Amino acid sequence: MPTGAATTAPEAVPPSASERSSSGEVGGLSLWLAGLVAIAAVGGGIFIMRRRRADTASTIPSAETGVESNAGTEPTPPPPRPAASPRPASVSPAVPAPPLMLDRGGVPTTVATPRSRLALRLEPKRAGFNLITATVEGELIVRNEGEVAASAIRIGAVLLEAGSGRESEVAAFFAQSIVRPATPPFALAPGEERRVRIVVAHGREAIRGIPANGRAMFVPVVAINALHGGGDASGQTGRAFAVGVERADSDRLMPFWLDVPPRMYDGLAVRSYGPVVEQ
Repeated sequence: MPTGAATTAPEAVPPSASERSSSGEVGGLSLWLAGLVAIAAVGGGIFIMRRRRADTASTIPSAETGVESNAGTEPTPPPPRPAASPRPASVSPAVPAPPLMLDRGGVPTTVATPRSRLALRLEPKRAGFNLITATVEGELIVRNEGEVAASAIRIGAVLLEAGSGRESEVAAFFAQSIVRPATPPFALAPGEERRVRIVVAHGREAIRGIPANGRAMFVPVVAINALHGGGDASGQTGRAFAVGVERADSDRLMPFWLDVPPRMYDGLAVRSYGPVVEQ
């Protein structure tokens, strides 16, 4: 090169393609391609996971039809249903029991349904014989000792005689209906009482008498049957009273002798005789 000639800087020459491929551009391209590969791998994994979930869901039985929605897979039997509870046996309607209350000792007792209840007491006035009949006259005290009013009270009365085995006649009278009441039917409030006049007779020829020391005596028996209504049911009270002359020296009553002249007696008293009906 000649001396003194101006020195010129070498001109920059752009790198060739081969040089660029071996330089940093090649490294950047490699990183870009690696990122695409990673994204593709992640996407493929997500696709595969969703596919497996879809396949699994397709084998689950439908809740409405009970069969599998995927016809290409083996049907899975539905889970067993829980056993149905046995139906309770039919029970008849319970009948309400009577109300209970406690007595003084704390023991539960059944409270009786309020109803009427009659008590009978006979006060004889005169009794004796005439040539035809034996007669007893007196007053019957009827008292309602129940909790409710007694309605349609009917009184039946008959004159019988005491004797061995004759209590059955009293029971038979209580079992009969009242055909001829001693008074028209009446009513009594709780605690109320009424006096009813009683006159009963027995044919003298039908009197059998009771033998005693060679004599025959007669013990008249006045049987009273009282039917009534009150509360939820009707009721009945039956009592029989042996009648005799009261004695000052004994509790026993003096009978009526059949071998004395006919007459009527006062100063009388009664004793309970035979069966009693209270219902």
